[in-house]
Amino acid sequence: MYRVQNDALKILLFGKQHQKVSVICVGKKGEFARVLGKVFGNLIDYASDDSAVIAEGQLTYKEMIDIYHYPDLNEETAIYGLIGDPIEKSPGHLYHNAVFQKT
Repeated sequence: MYRVQNDALKILLFGKQHQKVSVICVGKKGEFARVLGKVFGNLIDYASDDSAVIAEGQLTYKEMIDIYHYPDLNEETAIYGLIGDPIEKSPGHLYHNAVFQKT
């Protein structure tokens, strides 16, 4: 599991080093990288409308805006991670993103 996340971070770093490249990690374990694309300098990122998620790990436009505050992200955005196993069941991202938005 951790290798997948490490691979996603490597892909994001590759995208950051190549300014004309936008990288998109797929699958459920690459979901976090879809949010971080803008932080790492992606020119484009994908989200679905609320009616249909097209690919596993793809977030809806509403999630990108309401939970992760995507329009406010930039290369200066601090990144924090939640460590645990199993992490998929944790509602921590809902709580932490709301708290950090207030600070």
